[in-house]
Amino acid sequence: GMEIRLLLPGDDRREVSRVYEESWRFAYRGIIPQAYLDGIPAGHWAPCLDTPGWHTLLCMENGAMVGTSSFCASRSAQFPGWGEIISLYLLPAYMGRGYGKALLLNALAELDRLGFGEVFLWVLEENRQARQFYSRMGFSPSGGFLEDSIGGKPLRELAYAYKISAWFIRPRPREASWSGRSCAYIRRALARAGGITAWRPRPGAGWLARYGAASWRAMAM
Repeated sequence: GMEIRLLLPGDDRREVSRVYEESWRFAYRGIIPQAYLDGIPAGHWAPCLDTPGWHTLLCMENGAMVGTSSFCASRSAQFPGWGEIISLYLLPAYMGRGYGKALLLNALAELDRLGFGEVFLWVLEENRQARQFYSRMGFSPSGGFLEDSIGGKPLRELAYAYKISAWFIRPRPREASWSGRSCAYIRRALARAGGITAWRPRPGAGWLARYGAASWRAMAM
């Protein structure tokens, strides 16, 4: 089944980078020049994963790494004091099946634990599928943007913003443990969203199930 957990010291950084590489080649086809995508070297993102202040989640399916998301305190002067979702990538075979939703909810819960009430991310303007996904998850365009160039092609990145307090419910300290009801709720929600029938909380983050349940409840309204 699916498990979402934090990156560990012993995890293979090149394997995490492989998720980035395959996702880029699939999702950015027709957006980023093909020559650039074809030329991404193996392990390209591996050194980034140990950047001070970065936190990374892994999405595992039956022990295999299928997705990843990194997050940190805002690196942008446009969003001082905010949390930032740096990346969210899945292997192509796992896209559109609910894994991205689960990974994003976990990343938001971790940012909330770090004390961030507002979160933003950058998404390529031409990546309409990703923009629609983030809109469905409660993000909205902030009006901020960056002009970039990848592979010699000018590209605009749009900032999408999210207020954690709008969906998330913080548990009281005595409730900060996994409850069977909360876990069952997330399992049902994930099954409805993408056919995922096996899910378990990662150890050491007992409050996460309640956050996830609150988020899915709001999405269903």
